Amino acid sequence: MKALVIRQPYASQIMVGSKKIEYRSWHPGNVTDFLVVSSAKSQKGTFDLMLPKRTALATVHIDRVSQDGDIYAWHLSVTSWDILG
Repeated sequence: MKALVIRQPYASQIMVGSKKIEYRSWHPGNVTDFLVVSSAKSQKGTFDLMLPKRTALATVHIDRVSQDGDIYAWHLSVTSWDILG
């Protein structure tokens, strides 16, 4: 399984289902499922002291990919986040 490192708080938002679209400059190709891993760094300007860093948070499925110019929108659904324990 492939893993994608995402900065906090976005990684946790994907895990709990409040962030359903991940924007990337590249198409995921044949990858349909991947592991969301929280980065060691956080997005600048966010307060996330209590959010996990360097941690595998959830497995997600790419339901579909849409494109707007050079940006790809990966429409996600969480398949599992029991890997935390």
